[in-house]
Amino acid sequence: VVRNTQLWVKSDDKLLYRILQNLTSNAIRYTQSGGVLVACRKYKGQVQIMVVDSGLGLDEDEKVVIFNEFKRLHKSPDSGEKGLGLGLSIVDRIVTQLGIELSIRSVPGKGSSFMFSVPQAKPQTVVTNNELNSKGLHTNHHFEKTVICLDNETQILQGMRALLTGWGLQVYCAEDSLTVIELLQNDIVPDVMLVDYQLNDELGTEVVELLKQKYGINCPIVIITANHTEELKQEVEKAEYQLMLKPLKPIKLRQLFNKLFNH
Repeated sequence: VVRNTQLWVKSDDKLLYRILQNLTSNAIRYTQSGGVLVACRKYKGQVQIMVVDSGLGLDEDEKVVIFNEFKRLHKSPDSGEKGLGLGLSIVDRIVTQLGIELSIRSVPGKGSSFMFSVPQAKPQTVVTNNELNSKGLHTNHHFEKTVICLDNETQILQGMRALLTGWGLQVYCAEDSLTVIELLQNDIVPDVMLVDYQLNDELGTEVVELLKQKYGINCPIVIITANHTEELKQEVEKAEYQLMLKPLKPIKLRQLFNKLFNH
């Protein structure tokens, strides 16, 4: 929704996706007639995202208890629904983690709307080789190093592979920790690792600690995240990793590689 309307946000795409996925699934589940609308708009420097349905609606008490784990409302015995009632409890945890306020408007029998806002950011632009060269970053120099990219989004890995191979790097991509372990067991020795912080069921920092303990990896680690909290910054600094914030800019990554590899 955000990308299709060219509204870019300063937040973690994967966490936003999970919020929208759970809110939309819940709206569809409890809407027998009418429809479900997912929309967003610019508002006072932010992006308002909303999920509106014409379903069963909620009273004041239900607006609170729906966020409890394993709580499902209006379940029909013959509905065939197999949900565990975890969707909105997951939403509650994510919005708390991101510091987002989720508002609910609902009328019993007429439907509900869930709305939250996130800061708006400028679209990420692709930096060309000419732009890099104009800043003295020497894109004609090849690093001839090996990098492992860990991210659970295939499109991001494809983009990283295309970018980094153009810089002369040997690139290995992994969508989870098990794939990284397979690479290490096959004698792939990284000179640097690019690790997304928020994976599907893992945190990038935890994966790196596991790999250090079990496989003794000893290379620069770059944690990539949309989490701008001071707590994460301190955690990364304490572990002596590098931190890069989303949206990731190729020019910044190139500068970091120049520093790491002394070019």
